[in-house]
Amino acid sequence: RCRRCSVSGCWTTEWPYIGYSKAPAHMKILFITPHGGFTGSEILIWQLMQELHKRGKEVAWFSRNRGGLFSQRKDVGFPAEFYPQRTSFLNSIYEGLYAKATGHTPADSALLRYHAQFKPDLWYLNTATMPDVAAMARRLGIPYVVHFQELTSAFDDHRAEPFLAMLEGATKLIGCSAIVRQRIEQISSRKTELLHSFIDHNRFVNQPM
Repeated sequence: RCRRCSVSGCWTTEWPYIGYSKAPAHMKILFITPHGGFTGSEILIWQLMQELHKRGKEVAWFSRNRGGLFSQRKDVGFPAEFYPQRTSFLNSIYEGLYAKATGHTPADSALLRYHAQFKPDLWYLNTATMPDVAAMARRLGIPYVVHFQELTSAFDDHRAEPFLAMLEGATKLIGCSAIVRQRIEQISSRKTELLHSFIDHNRFVNQPM
């Protein structure tokens, strides 16, 4: 029960430590997201991170693109890094050569530098659209959580092998709805946690028409 709002199962108390019998007192979490914009999932995580920061949790944000939230980075108390991804033809050539020479994309190298700076205990992948980041975490022995913010139809956009490897290698899987959790467990046979709703449905009152 949340000591702040007295609602049992309040997301501000249990998220993102869902499924842990006892959350580590000083767990540092690096949240990784693809766009850094005003998508629903990124706004959700951005707001929840602000709440965690207010409660003394050590959290940091890394976006693989410099989206709209970049302009709000100074309005939050937690550290937030946005990689300035470019999409030009010349940049794609540069990134190909860079990856061939180093084994990482420039964005991945920036993520690893940020990891070394923040020294998190856990990577929190804000979406299921980053199997490549999960693969990098496995190679480096970094524990990670995958939060499925998408509908189940989005699963079809990914190749089966890296997608399943992402599921099997995760420390924890979290679904955004009961049906998403059910589909993940059917695909991977992994127990999947359900993010508690931040809406108290008991407060709804049905008004007669």
